[in-house]
Amino acid sequence: MQLAKVYPEIQTAGGELLAVSPQTVVLNQGLRERRSLPFPILADADQAVIRGWGLFNDLDPKRRLIPYPATYVIGQDGRVAWAHLGVETRDRPSVGEVIASLKKIINNE
Repeated sequence: MQLAKVYPEIQTAGGELLAVSPQTVVLNQGLRERRSLPFPILADADQAVIRGWGLFNDLDPKRRLIPYPATYVIGQDGRVAWAHLGVETRDRPSVGEVIASLKKIINNE
């Protein structure tokens, strides 16, 4: 995960990184350990958050019910300041895009 490499930079810029997964807490913990991820992965096993944000991918070629890869930068006011919604699992924003959007909202808030 590219963002894991720049996690200290995200924190230095005043941000926090959280992942949301449709997996269980136990499976997420295993993923964190295997990949040495420094940030929390929140379990959304009942998919309430994923469904609430409209992130289920109906176009998955294998007909699996999986979420789109989504990245949000959320301001201190709780509003989405920047978003990237991927159309397939490898469609993710660059680290530079995420850091730039984070710094932009921090400088404007």
